[in-house]
Amino acid sequence: MPPTFRRLLVNTLLTGVTSSFLWFALTFWVYVETRSVVATGVIGGAFSISAAVLGPLFGTFVDHHRKHTALVSTTAIAAACFVVATVVFLAVDRDDLLRLAGPWFWVLIGFTLLGSVAGQMRGIALSTCVTLLVPEADRDRANGMVGTITGVSFAITSVFSGIVIGQLGMGWAYYAALALTVVALLHILTIEIASRLRLPPSPAPAARPLTSPGRWRRSGLSPDCRC
Repeated sequence: MPPTFRRLLVNTLLTGVTSSFLWFALTFWVYVETRSVVATGVIGGAFSISAAVLGPLFGTFVDHHRKHTALVSTTAIAAACFVVATVVFLAVDRDDLLRLAGPWFWVLIGFTLLGSVAGQMRGIALSTCVTLLVPEADRDRANGMVGTITGVSFAITSVFSGIVIGQLGMGWAYYAALALTVVALLHILTIEIASRLRLPPSPAPAARPLTSPGRWRRSGLSPDCRC
């Protein structure tokens, strides 16, 4: 497996875990603080709906831009959204923030949602990188690894998000998500993705003799004849 593809897998796992972790944590936190099943249900369903709506748009963006540009753009969008959400969480009073009829609650939900969905959309770009970076003989295993990364990210976050909310609080969830997203952004900037698969050069064909031995035999002359 090419080293560049392995680095992309690690980077995508980091952003996938971070995005899912923050969204799960926010869902748990809202229920613990408000005890509103309606608000929790809306928040839980909003992620799937947003991913379904934004998926085709991001797929079109990936088709018309370089894969590295798409990966950097989604990571930067996620980082910017998490910055805004963290500032809102710290600046707004807790009572105003948890008022479901107030604007700040939905501002917090909206920016966290957009950042989390942007982080998850990287999976689309990663799938297209398989053709660019992995030789044809290894692509089946590479596609399996892409699916494994997605599954592992969801499996990890459902556990750790609950632990963080129960032991540390929502503030630490925002701090951790923002820090890890910035690390992922700096890391993806160091990865170079080729525009096409670079295959090793094929060996040069052996030089063919100007005349065949059979021709000399038919003429009755020797190949070493200098007459």
